[in-house]
Amino acid sequence: VSSITDNGAGDYTINWDTDFANTTYSVVGMAGNQDGTAFDISGPYTSTIAVGSFRVVVVANFNNSVIDAGAVSIIALGGQ
Repeated sequence: VSSITDNGAGDYTINWDTDFANTTYSVVGMAGNQDGTAFDISGPYTSTIAVGSFRVVVVANFNNSVIDAGAVSIIALGGQ
């Protein structure tokens, strides 16, 4: 990861240090707070997946609102 862009509450663009070979890579993630509250990760945020970045949003599963979480973890797997 070269940088993370904060697009607003719970909305992030992750910029890869090395581009993926194509747009068929996989991304998984989790988010939560120290109090045990869990959130959903939704992505890709846009219909276009890029080889150099991936945009995700963190969604509160109790009311479907986009929200900042205390911790967000992302793993991306694919050829580079």
